[in-house]
Amino acid sequence: MGTCTLKGETVDVNTVRRATAYEWSVGILGSAAVGCTIPALWHQNLWMVLIVFLLAILINAVPVPFGKVEGSLLISLPVGLTLVYDASVAAWAIYIATLVYPWLTYKQMRLSTVVFNAGQYALSSLACSAVIGLFQSELTPGTFGWWTLLAGGVGSGVFLVVNHALVQSLNWLNGQFEVQDAWRVFWLDTLNLVIGIPLTALFITIAPKHPVIAVLIMLPTVVLGITLRNYHHLTYLQQAHVVTTQLVAEFDVDRISEAVAKTAAGMTYAEAVAVYVLNEERDRLLPSVIYPLHTSSRFDLAGLSRADGGLVWHVLYGEGMVYVPDVTRDRRVRPEESAGYRSLAVFPMRTPHDVHGVIVCYSSRPYAFGEMREYVWTLARQVGVLFENAKLYQELQDLSVRDGATGLYNYRFFYDALERKLREAEAAGGRLSVAVVDVDSFKKFNDTYGHLAGDTVLRSVGRLLAQMAGPESVVARYGGEEFALILPLSGVSAYEWVEQMREAVAGHVVEYEGHALPTVTVSCGIASYPEHGRDGRELLLKADSAMYWGAKQRGRNRTVLYTSEFEADLFVDSGSGLYTVHFLSLRLREDFALGDTGWGILCMAFDSLTGLKDALGSSALDPVMREVGTVVRDCLRQTDLACRYADDVIVVAVPGGTHDELRVIGERIVNALSTHAFRGGGGLAIRVQPRYAVSVFRGTHDADQVLHEIRELVTRLRPAGESLA
Repeated sequence: MGTCTLKGETVDVNTVRRATAYEWSVGILGSAAVGCTIPALWHQNLWMVLIVFLLAILINAVPVPFGKVEGSLLISLPVGLTLVYDASVAAWAIYIATLVYPWLTYKQMRLSTVVFNAGQYALSSLACSAVIGLFQSELTPGTFGWWTLLAGGVGSGVFLVVNHALVQSLNWLNGQFEVQDAWRVFWLDTLNLVIGIPLTALFITIAPKHPVIAVLIMLPTVVLGITLRNYHHLTYLQQAHVVTTQLVAEFDVDRISEAVAKTAAGMTYAEAVAVYVLNEERDRLLPSVIYPLHTSSRFDLAGLSRADGGLVWHVLYGEGMVYVPDVTRDRRVRPEESAGYRSLAVFPMRTPHDVHGVIVCYSSRPYAFGEMREYVWTLARQVGVLFENAKLYQELQDLSVRDGATGLYNYRFFYDALERKLREAEAAGGRLSVAVVDVDSFKKFNDTYGHLAGDTVLRSVGRLLAQMAGPESVVARYGGEEFALILPLSGVSAYEWVEQMREAVAGHVVEYEGHALPTVTVSCGIASYPEHGRDGRELLLKADSAMYWGAKQRGRNRTVLYTSEFEADLFVDSGSGLYTVHFLSLRLREDFALGDTGWGILCMAFDSLTGLKDALGSSALDPVMREVGTVVRDCLRQTDLACRYADDVIVVAVPGGTHDELRVIGERIVNALSTHAFRGGGGLAIRVQPRYAVSVFRGTHDADQVLHEIRELVTRLRPAGESLA
């Protein structure tokens, strides 16, 4: 078989086998070659050899970092050891130092890779020694002349060429060879050789007479490695600090994530970096940013579900970061977590108070992340604070634009959004509708079930409206039990959409303290741009007028699209504050159309007010009529309608009213008016003594007939010869 699937990843088995076989072949060949030099090693001073070995181990234990690449000053030793001792000491020193390096530094490496590294360094060292041997006749022990420099330079070049040829061949077999990376590593090793030249020259000069001192002279190589390493470490820590400092004033999670992903990729050999953040329900990690963008096709953009578990969720609520050098050998990693990569490192973004997400670095190479992951871990811990600040800032922002009881936008945000969307609609030639939705009889509901139950209903209805309205719409709590919506729809389309919402609310069941509350209904009014207005407040007023006069006052639980007949001036008499005859006519016609044909009518005339108008003019009559209207409304039930029929005539319409009910209402109004102290213009005291007549209509289907009967009833109340004109 050429390929197989491991943990959801397609792996070329032949490639893996060839690379592993190559590692073992080079490692065994190098081990055998260095083993052949053992006889020559026994002719050396074994104590000095042991000291040299310890020196090599110390130098190799401190790799020198240059950017993301790590090199070693160890490659400067083979030339000096060959010139002072022989090829066996040089080969064994570098072989042993490389062999013990992973265990000394706790590096996670495959055994075949460890053996390969030791073997290829041994072969490179022996090749270097063989070339230096060609110059042996021209070299003088204990001196460092031009021939020594030439021999060392050529030997070092051979070491580098053999070393890189063996390493890059392995990369080619793994399908990971890149010319740019090869040149970068080559020049790094060349730089390491140049750094070691001065100390190597001293070692060659002093070693024949003072071998121990010569070894001590090489110890600064270790110090130099440590110094460069610490400098590199501080540089990356400073980079993490600079990035987080620059982001302190940034409160957009996506922008923070993008900057963090780029920084993490620059610090490591990561081929992709994903920043996952917790959703509001805290049951899913969503990818905020995947860098670079072209790698996003390998990821599930729906995120990682907590219910599915996996390594990433374990790390999120664990105590530290986790590095997986080879996902095919780690059962904790789920396929969607690895995204087809071979190695990954997971860094949680946490603070003492909360967890916010994770940074995940990916590479197609196994064992891709060494000490570089420590820098990302430092970055992740600082970024956790940035995410917490962004979260707190967003909460403060929400408090300024959100209603605390329902979680919807508040009216201030709604006004701003409406003006903005109106400008957009005007620029694009689009359509826009505004809807006002009012919960019917909500005061009665609160009085019956309590305000806490009422708040629960408002929250639930608000969530339902927001869910049905969709992401392109704006849903806000307009005030009290009213909601306001901005819909990117024409008037007719908005009517159909809001009507579906109204029906959904009527069937919506809300639970409170384990019990299902009675369902509520809503009355809805709609006004649209541009046919009903071009100003936001104008649209709101017209939508509110359609809701109140078209839906609420016509029986509730209905949706109405604004027309001119719903203008408030047509329904409310400005002089008395009572309804107009126009509104009474519309209400009668609509109720008759719905089959409700029972009405009681009470007509009430005020002779004294007629005389007041004749004597002092309408300016004296208006303040009295306003007070009369207030007294009359206080005497009626919520379902009763009081209309100003003429200057001094009021008509009260009672749905289903009987003669007895009408007489009781009439006497109640007469008593209230006769005991009330009215003041006309100029503070003139006025007594109001009304007369009334009643009539009951049953089984009538013609609103015009009822209106005619009302006119007749008012005529009979008038004094003889007085006209209604």
